[in-house]
Amino acid sequence: MYSNLYSTPRQYNFILRQLSLFRQSWSVAAAAIFGLLFIISVFIGYFKSTGLYQLPAGLYYGFLTLIGLIFTSQIFQELHTPNRSYAFLTLPVSTLEKLIASWLLSSPIFILAYTAATFLIYLISTLVAGMPEMALEYFTDEYWSTIANYMVIQTIFLWGACYFRKNNFLKTVLVLVVLPMVIGLYALLLILLFFGGASNININPDTVTINDTVLPNLGLFMKILWYAVLGPYMLLTTYFTLKERQL
Repeated sequence: MYSNLYSTPRQYNFILRQLSLFRQSWSVAAAAIFGLLFIISVFIGYFKSTGLYQLPAGLYYGFLTLIGLIFTSQIFQELHTPNRSYAFLTLPVSTLEKLIASWLLSSPIFILAYTAATFLIYLISTLVAGMPEMALEYFTDEYWSTIANYMVIQTIFLWGACYFRKNNFLKTVLVLVVLPMVIGLYALLLILLFFGGASNININPDTVTINDTVLPNLGLFMKILWYAVLGPYMLLTTYFTLKERQL
């Protein structure tokens, strides 16, 4: 007997449905993107092999974030298409299953697919350059940092894909630009209100000192908020946004 909230077979079948439904458009986009990366990488490997050292950080990691966020922004396109939205909303799949499937496709599955494809391209480029041992330079600390930050930012764009009906990507970018400015101005007003000025404020990555008051471990606190709190909060927000659309 399956739960109305979550069922593994339903979840699996829904993911297969999404892959089958968008297989053609996703395949064309992937061929164009990875074809371009392949040409650039092999060109560098053949004509300027020393440039391969900077290739992962200079090209692959940035493309991972950009392409992933654009892909995420389109993950709920059925929901915003008039002739498809009814079928999507009436599928025998719970809201939680739709959210999990969308997150899996646009975050861990996308990361694994992109990493596998670009690592293969990088390996071929190092073979062309005659330096196959360089292939291991792909998995640097910057790679893991890019993955960690992408998995946080991606949840914001997942919410934007569900909330905004048109121009999801651009509107979500606008939110990311405006919201920190509003929060920063609000924090500045609080500082001016309670401490009477900003002349005695000293800010560094680990602590904030206001007059003689020291706020320690600021960096650790911000990392916890960023990596452990923001992602789950945005997924929860996306769940209720999707739930509201289905009412």
